[in-house]
Amino acid sequence: MPTTNTNHTPLSDPMQTAMLFAARYAHYRQTGAALAVVSALISCWHQLTPHTRDQIIRESIDAVYNQDDWQRLRAFSTRYDSSIKSPPSLK
Repeated sequence: MPTTNTNHTPLSDPMQTAMLFAARYAHYRQTGAALAVVSALISCWHQLTPHTRDQIIRESIDAVYNQDDWQRLRAFSTRYDSSIKSPPSLK
C-alpha cells in the first residue's frame, strides 16, 4: 500500500481533473493502469475535494477491469471518511 502524502494543500483543479481522467482511462484497460492510478489516488486522497472523491468513487463502480484495485480504493475511501467524521475520543 502506498505511503499517504502528508501535504495537506489541496491539489489544483487541473490536477484533480487529471486524476479523474486517469481513473476513467484505467476503468477500461486490462493492464496495470488501475493499480497505478489507485495507488496514486490513495496517496493524495486527502488533497482531493469531497466532490472529486465522490465522483471517482461513483465512477469506479462502472470499471470493467481490475475490480480488486477499484474495490481497494472504495474500501480506503470508506475508512478515510469514517476517520474524518469520527475524531478520536479524548480519554
